Amino acid sequence: MNLLLGAFINGVVLIFVGIIVSFFISIIHDSNLPDVCKEWNKNHIMEISLFLIGFIVHILYDKFNIYKKYFI
Repeated sequence: MNLLLGAFINGVVLIFVGIIVSFFISIIHDSNLPDVCKEWNKNHIMEISLFLIGFIVHILYDKFNIYKKYFI
């Protein structure tokens, strides 16, 4: 159960970090995209992708003992 909770927290943190990084990149790099591009994220694809990446990476790190070998 702790593994799933850790994976969930890792996924949520990755969403927030991704949004913050995207915000700063949009300030630094101005892009002139068509209006149709504003509709691309209406289903929150970036946030779902970031969450799943964080969740899966956490599970894989635990499964292959990467946390114990390199981080702790």
